[in-house]
Amino acid sequence: MKAQRSKTVGQYSHEFQQKPDEKINAIDLQRAIFKGDKPENSLENRVKKAVEDGIAKFEGNFFLVLLLRKERLMPNVIRPMLICQQTCPTPTYDQTVWSYNRSEEKLEQVWVVPDKQTVPFLILMKKYLPSDQEKLVEFAEIFVSGELDRFCQRLNCQATRA
Repeated sequence: MKAQRSKTVGQYSHEFQQKPDEKINAIDLQRAIFKGDKPENSLENRVKKAVEDGIAKFEGNFFLVLLLRKERLMPNVIRPMLICQQTCPTPTYDQTVWSYNRSEEKLEQVWVVPDKQTVPFLILMKKYLPSDQEKLVEFAEIFVSGELDRFCQRLNCQATRA
C-alpha cells in the first residue's frame, strides 16, 4: 500500500488560480494566517517558539518581527516569516512588530502595518469601521505620516545607549 503524498503549496496555488477571483477581506486573511494549517503551525505557537529562540540567541531585549510575504510566482500564496532581531525594524507594509523585555519576561506588541491596499482604505473609512479596528487605523495613520519611522529611530537610539 502506497503512502499518499500531500499536495504541495504550488499545487494548491494552481488549483486556486483556476477558480474565479474572490475578494478576500484583509481581516479574514489575518485570521487564517494566525490559525495556521495545523494547531502546531498557529501563529501563537510559532511566536512562542520564536521568543524561546530569541531568548537563547540574545542577551538583552529584542524585537520579534512578523512579515507577510507574497510569493512572486504564486500571487495567491502568502508566507508568514518570523524574525528575531536586536534592533527595531524599519516600518513597512505587511508587518507586525513585538518587543520582548527580558527582565519582565514580557512580549508586547509595538505596531501592526497592514498591506499596501488596506492602509489607505483604513484611513479613508475610519469613521465607518468598528471600534475594534481603531488601533489598526491609528497604526496606519502614523505609518503614513512618518511618525512610526521616527518612533523606530528613537527606540534604536535608546537601545544603543543602554
